[in-house]
Amino acid sequence: MGDYLNYVHKNITKNGYLFISVPNEIGILFVAKQIYKKIFLQDELGYSLKEFFFQAIGRVDQVSRNEHKGFSYKQFKNTLETDFEIKRCEGLQWRFLPKFLNISIGFICVKK
Repeated sequence: MGDYLNYVHKNITKNGYLFISVPNEIGILFVAKQIYKKIFLQDELGYSLKEFFFQAIGRVDQVSRNEHKGFSYKQFKNTLETDFEIKRCEGLQWRFLPKFLNISIGFICVKK
C-alpha cells in the first residue's frame, strides 16, 4: 500500500468511510482515449507498441509505471482490499453501465 493509503488507514476512524475515485486506464476506454489524444490533441502516446497492447488488455504489470501509465483500477482494488473493506465499486459517469465503459471508477471503503 502506498504512503497516502497508509496515512489514511492510520488516521481514519473505526467507522469512517474512504471515498476515492480513480481513472479507468485499461480496455476499450484506454484505447479510445489514446486515439482521441493522438488525433485531436496531437499528443504523444508515451507508450511503446508492446506497452500499449498490454495496457489495453489490462496487463499493466508489463507496462512501466508513470502517473496513469501502467495503472489499473482492478489492481488498485486489490491493493485497497488489503486494509479496507470495499462496500461499493462502480463506474461514476454511467453507473447503469459496466465499469469498463466508465471513465472513472469510484470506491466506497471502510477500515478493516
